[in-house]
Amino acid sequence: TDPLSISPSVPGFAFSPAPTSPGFGYIDSAHAFDALMKQLNYSKYVIQGGDLGGLILRHQAYLYPDSAISCLSNFWVVAPNASDLERYRDNTTTSDETAAINNYKEFTENAWSYGQIQQQRPLRLGFGLTDSPVGLAMWIYDAMWPGVSDPSFWSTEDIITWTMMHWIQGPYGATRIYREAAKSGSLTLNGVGDFPYVKQPVAISEFVRDIWYQTPLDWAQRLGNVTHRTVHNTGGHYPSTETPSLLITDIRTFFANTQISGTGVFFSFGKYPPL
Repeated sequence: TDPLSISPSVPGFAFSPAPTSPGFGYIDSAHAFDALMKQLNYSKYVIQGGDLGGLILRHQAYLYPDSAISCLSNFWVVAPNASDLERYRDNTTTSDETAAINNYKEFTENAWSYGQIQQQRPLRLGFGLTDSPVGLAMWIYDAMWPGVSDPSFWSTEDIITWTMMHWIQGPYGATRIYREAAKSGSLTLNGVGDFPYVKQPVAISEFVRDIWYQTPLDWAQRLGNVTHRTVHNTGGHYPSTETPSLLITDIRTFFANTQISGTGVFFSFGKYPPL
């Protein structure tokens, strides 16, 4: 049979009901997604994710090592450490390291203000965005346009559709999760925070218009058992929408390779892994 793809929305986004009490962050989402897979009678599975999904999958893989066999992330952000920054100041970083630091600094210093207010004042922001559909649309579009190779890629219908995915549950749940992520240390006012080390095989796919583009393999391996890296010369933060064929190829290449992805456990039972 063909592989089965299960694509849940994070609670508070799109068609998944928003949490009704404080405390629901990335770790809780990881628990919820694993519980969903178990309810669907899948005790083992592989994970693919980007952006929020790419951050949640780190916790899910760490918390459920016997269930999450391997992962492919197109958002494996690794903040430069003190040694990296010192070498950067001394002009002794490699070309990839220099590019990765420049990309990360550009984002955190000039574009992370939305993440800061969503960590500190999500309710205040939520009231304003709930009161103004146009305001919400512009808030969403401000995150959409820089993440693709050409901003004209987005049509007016795309912007309205993406806004509706936040309007259905109300925008507060989607802003509040940043605050909860900050409480657990996954996010900070300065960018990405701490994540547990993932022991299972991990593949990473890097696209040009993303904040972590050209992150070196050895940096990526600080946070997980990264066994496969693909660097693309096009695309961006939304490859599943902008360059789906490239992302699908990465997914198929990695998970079909039982040697580096660990998916042989599924084929021994005569079936493909659920994704």
